Amino acid sequence: MDQVTSEAPADPTRPRGDVLAWAALALVVAGVALLRWRVLDVPLERDEGEYAVAGRLILQGHPPYEKAVNMKLPGIYGIYALVLGTLGETVRGIHLGLLVANALSLLLLFLIGRRLVDSWTGVAAAAVLGLLSIGRSVQGLFANAEHFVLPLALAGSWVLLEARERKRLALVFPGGFLLGLAFVTKQHGVLFTAWGGLFALLGFRPHGALPWLRRGSLYSAGALLPYALTCLILWMGGVFDQFWLWTFEYARAYTQQVSWGIVDTIFWRSARPILEAAPIAWALVGLGLFAPLWFAPARRAAGFYLPFLAFSFLSVCPGLFFRPHYFVLLLPAAALAAGIGARSVAAWPFLREVRLAPILATLTLGLVASGQALARGWTYLVEMSPEQISRFTYGTNPFPESVQIGEFVRRTTDPSDAIAVVGSEPQIYFYSNRPAATSFLYTYALVEDQPFNLEMQQEFIRQVEQAAPEILIFVRIQTSWLTHPKAPKRIFLWMEEYTRNYDMEAVLDVRITGTK
Repeated sequence: MDQVTSEAPADPTRPRGDVLAWAALALVVAGVALLRWRVLDVPLERDEGEYAVAGRLILQGHPPYEKAVNMKLPGIYGIYALVLGTLGETVRGIHLGLLVANALSLLLLFLIGRRLVDSWTGVAAAAVLGLLSIGRSVQGLFANAEHFVLPLALAGSWVLLEARERKRLALVFPGGFLLGLAFVTKQHGVLFTAWGGLFALLGFRPHGALPWLRRGSLYSAGALLPYALTCLILWMGGVFDQFWLWTFEYARAYTQQVSWGIVDTIFWRSARPILEAAPIAWALVGLGLFAPLWFAPARRAAGFYLPFLAFSFLSVCPGLFFRPHYFVLLLPAAALAAGIGARSVAAWPFLREVRLAPILATLTLGLVASGQALARGWTYLVEMSPEQISRFTYGTNPFPESVQIGEFVRRTTDPSDAIAVVGSEPQIYFYSNRPAATSFLYTYALVEDQPFNLEMQQEFIRQVEQAAPEILIFVRIQTSWLTHPKAPKRIFLWMEEYTRNYDMEAVLDVRITGTK
């Protein structure tokens, strides 16, 4: 990893060019924010519902894993608590938090591109990221944890880059801390933490045992501190055993479910729509990969952005599930490569002598790439209603219907009445604002082929029977269960018996064209 200098190429019109670049960035951020603002009311999907319930419980004084369990690390629950506490315990508040996180990611990517090459590279990268990150192919309008990993990972990477450029060794520690927070927000973030460690060791000068030891010690201390503090806080809250069971023991079993024989099928099922949604942008990414061959600034920056791209791709891979929203983690590095690819065009012989070629070529290609992504997603991003967006993205998953169910529960129960959702629809708990009769917000784990499934089913049954919920909601939708053939059927046999204690009050029939 060679050292990157900030001498060349500089914006040919600086300082005026820098001001114009900042103005262009503001327009990019405002444009993306406007698209997100229009659909702030899009119904929550499952993960959003889980995070919102866990965040609300934190605001009520309950530590993670006490009243709601899952395998995710608790950083995202803390972030949701912050969002709900500052922007309101509403769907709009959640998606406004997503808007802010996305805007921060665009700003930080601009700063990284500006430091690596120049301001217009940063503008192009931010434009590409802005449009790619709201696409249907990555479920970008929904506040998944990946969106909140990005500001932390980009901030940590930028701080490390500044530490090297300014020769400020002390900045290595906060850079490591931010990248450690990225891991605590979601396990996939550990690849960004690993990338930061590699860069801290090999991306600085001088080399040698003693400098490596200093930087490595500072970085490791910063990167490990968030997880250490997390463990301490959860131990003090009396929930460490649950935390360890779900985030380590069960998570380890969960990641062993995908067979290597179907990995390529799973990967391309998600990757192909992402590539097809913005082919010009991805062509620029390819151009950025080879730009060091003819573009000196790309050559100097290669030690940063090429490993960053490689580790960003690896962050999509844990568990080999390749879910569409996982690819959000790849987008900043890809957009940075696209920005560098666009900027490198100005170094081609027929443009080399044109004074404004760096600005014109970079801005034009960045706008064309992001504009194509916008054009291809125009109906989705501009014309559809929030409910239509949810249905178009997730099919017959009952996310719009969950709003109706939550309203029904609020009308027919008191705030202290417990309810039970037998299925994986935690957003219902959030909409209804009623206590859950069970800590299992999802039933997926109960019917997977994993060693804890029967134990979890029995615990689910025990909790529900003990709480005797006022309302029992059974979700008879395949995507709310994904039952493995080898999983025990205890919970379904119990459900047939237990529902005899309840009267049927309402039925929602979910259809692709609407709900009855």
